[in-house]
Amino acid sequence: MSIQDFSDNLSILSYETPSRCPKWLYNKHKKTILGRTCDSWAKIFGYYICFYSLLAGFFVSMLMIFLQFIIPPYMPMQTGNQSLLGFAPGVAIRPIIDEQRTLIHYSNKDPQDYYEYVDNLNALLDYYEEISLKDQQEFANCSGPVKEPNIASKVCPFSLTTLGACSRATDFGYPENKPCVILKINRIYGWMPYIIDQSVPHVLVTCTGQNPEDKVNLGPLKFFPSASLNGTEYGKFDSVYFPFIGQKGYASPLVAVQFLNPTRHMLILVECWLTNALNVIKEPFEFELFVD
Repeated sequence: MSIQDFSDNLSILSYETPSRCPKWLYNKHKKTILGRTCDSWAKIFGYYICFYSLLAGFFVSMLMIFLQFIIPPYMPMQTGNQSLLGFAPGVAIRPIIDEQRTLIHYSNKDPQDYYEYVDNLNALLDYYEEISLKDQQEFANCSGPVKEPNIASKVCPFSLTTLGACSRATDFGYPENKPCVILKINRIYGWMPYIIDQSVPHVLVTCTGQNPEDKVNLGPLKFFPSASLNGTEYGKFDSVYFPFIGQKGYASPLVAVQFLNPTRHMLILVECWLTNALNVIKEPFEFELFVD
């Protein structure tokens, strides 16, 4: 072979077709992608798949152990005096339109003015009516003085007829300027009242004006249901509804308070508190009433 032929063959062998793909992305001579071979990439992906699978499995298993063995399914994790809520219930009130305010302000001249209060009370009673539609065999018979069967797992159905004049039919007295509010005891798991006066073995509630002027402007009150103790009328939370231990169909007892003749165009400061039980919050719940 002549020197010229050898030179021509060498130029042909050394010639490379320019590649559009940069070598750092794909090197066809070393067969690498981003500097790694396919075998290296497969090992990396396999490692991370195994690592994150084990990590996810550990997280799920710890969550299942926590839910199954640490948190009881049908009761709070902490009850009684260990509960952050304490073991003494207070009293709550409806209607509450704004959680930041406790003022009930309306005029009976325009139904739209008091509709939000009526609607709020109706929403509360919807749950009780839904419960009343369930099979009565799921509940205890509470028509007599003693619950039958007298076991904690069977609850008494709360009858809305005990709320008297404070009902849907009357729009809770708002059109007649005889407004009603509904009180309930805060639900606490396992709580039983320690009754003070066994002649009336129930938790009682009362309401009055905060100041002497408020007591005059508030006028007479009516409680539904009610009980009399030492000649004074109180609202009655029947002890037959306690304790609450997560029973199916449980509904907290209610007490309706009707203001029969509140002074109009006056802001009246009202307070309600529980009595006749040692283990309740004695501090009153305060709210305001203004009837135009």
